[in-house]
Amino acid sequence: MFKFENVESTEGHLRLRGNCKLDAHQGFFKGHFAGQPIMPAAAQLQMVDALIQSHKAWQTRILGGRGVKFLQRILPDEIIELCLIRRNSKMVEFTLLKTDMSVATKGILTVAGETFD
Repeated sequence: MFKFENVESTEGHLRLRGNCKLDAHQGFFKGHFAGQPIMPAAAQLQMVDALIQSHKAWQTRILGGRGVKFLQRILPDEIIELCLIRRNSKMVEFTLLKTDMSVATKGILTVAGETFD
């Protein structure tokens, strides 16, 4: 569903980032809202999980989150930069940045166990 470009990971895998262009024809845009589609919160979290799963050193399960803030609407055809920072083996901070580098969504995720290499 999500196709990432320019994926970069720092040495030690403490940071992971990638860009994703949101195709206006993606199914989740049909549910929010007729005539004025926006990316739903669930799809934003799926995007975070997709980036985590795309990089072998980061593969883990998301168990929960805290302090998640949906600050701006994400619209069809936008390019989103997703940044992940591993705070410790069980905590990952994430930020979704819009094309103008403003923060659309941010928060902290609790992840399963020590899977980072």
